[in-house]
Amino acid sequence: MKDILELRRKSAEGLSVAYGLYELEFSDAKNEELAQELRDAMEKAFDEQDEDGSVDYDLYATSLFAANMCIASRALDDYDPIFARDCIHAALDSGQFLMAAIDKLGLLRGGESEGVTKEDRQALIFAFSELMRTDVEIRNAYDHSMMAGMPQKMSRQKKYKLITDFLGTNELYGELSDMLVLTAMAVLLDEEDNATEKTRKTVSDKLFTFLDVASEAGAAVSDNSLFLLAYKVGIDALNMVLEMDKEKREGGDSNLIKVIEYNVIDNRKHLSDEEIKDINDRISKYENKLKSLL
Repeated sequence: MKDILELRRKSAEGLSVAYGLYELEFSDAKNEELAQELRDAMEKAFDEQDEDGSVDYDLYATSLFAANMCIASRALDDYDPIFARDCIHAALDSGQFLMAAIDKLGLLRGGESEGVTKEDRQALIFAFSELMRTDVEIRNAYDHSMMAGMPQKMSRQKKYKLITDFLGTNELYGELSDMLVLTAMAVLLDEEDNATEKTRKTVSDKLFTFLDVASEAGAAVSDNSLFLLAYKVGIDALNMVLEMDKEKREGGDSNLIKVIEYNVIDNRKHLSDEEIKDINDRISKYENKLKSLL
């Protein structure tokens, strides 16, 4: 995963910091050089945030900022916990701006909002998927919101879920995109299962559909490094399903919502033998395609 993230970081210029942060988070060993590089990048990013939490009063830029700050708060925590805490607070400020903008624009009331693009909506889903994953517990010597702020935290989580559920539609993703892959990483690789069933289903439906189509014999891909990463994310997500199912069979307490096939969410106690076979077959198919792209 780390090597493919590094490859994608060099290809996706506008989103290189996001992929670099994920690369650091997925690293098995300490990478002080990459951590310092990304810390410097995030330090500069702080200067881009206005007092109202936005970045140039722009939905896309603010969404990417919020998502990056969320990832940074996790990826950099081992290297600089105080800086990591500053990152999540910056993300929350941007999240507040985005929620106010969504209300003002009426994005949760349906219809088209003038000036709001498909890319804006995809970025919003990425941002709120990361906020769902990261804004779970805020507690340190400088922040007393663990007790006094609990009702506000719960209210934020409810709003995050409402936004991702409403804005995330199959029609939003007409092709495999960086935003879909980034959102899939935030949603499908989250062991704590913070996303809703609907959001998980939408993201997994689209991701696995694109991967299945590209897996057809002789099918060409439009962006090699993006598809490499998408296949790795799909494989890891499916392996996580199998691992969590194994834990349940062995008496574990994991509550990960299982993604079965590529379009079914199931809350039964465990997977059937046929479902496990189908998932393993899909993993094998994806691994073969991944090898062909390397």
